[in-house]
Amino acid sequence: MMHRGLAILVFGVLAVFAQGSWAAFLGINETPAGVVFSGDNNFTANDWLGLISSTQTGTENASMSANLFNPNGGPGAAIIRILDPNGDLSDVLTVSFAGGAVGVFSATFCSNDDGNICSAAGFTQTVTEDAAGNFAVGVSFLPNMAIAGFSPPDRVPEPGTLALLGLGIAGLAFRRRSKA
Repeated sequence: MMHRGLAILVFGVLAVFAQGSWAAFLGINETPAGVVFSGDNNFTANDWLGLISSTQTGTENASMSANLFNPNGGPGAAIIRILDPNGDLSDVLTVSFAGGAVGVFSATFCSNDDGNICSAAGFTQTVTEDAAGNFAVGVSFLPNMAIAGFSPPDRVPEPGTLALLGLGIAGLAFRRRSKA
């Protein structure tokens, strides 16, 4: 829940600095059940005219598209590579907008967790997650749209934990062998 509160705080700060009167925020949260897209009240009530589609592929990939009404900005696309604090590729977010008074906004999120491989070829932007897995990005072709999300860090056992496990197994094997 603390991460969700941080994402809401990021949304609020970005709202203060958004240019013009139109501002919308898209949240992307990676959960054990899959990727969840969400918008703030302004996005959903005023500008997100209708979710056209939402697709979940396993728990690591998801995409969505929606009609947006009268946003500032114009057509464009971005491939955003999201790095973990160590500089390794964590996730890839691709966003595009078809433009116009009512245009189609699309987003695809791919996580590199659990052996999944995402391509960031041709990336146009790079952001880095904080230690907790939170990230935020704006897209220049929609200057009043901010995107923030949460991608939990991979849980990799510490080497000391693995060494203790190995010693325990070796001890059990030795004990069983010495009894025989």
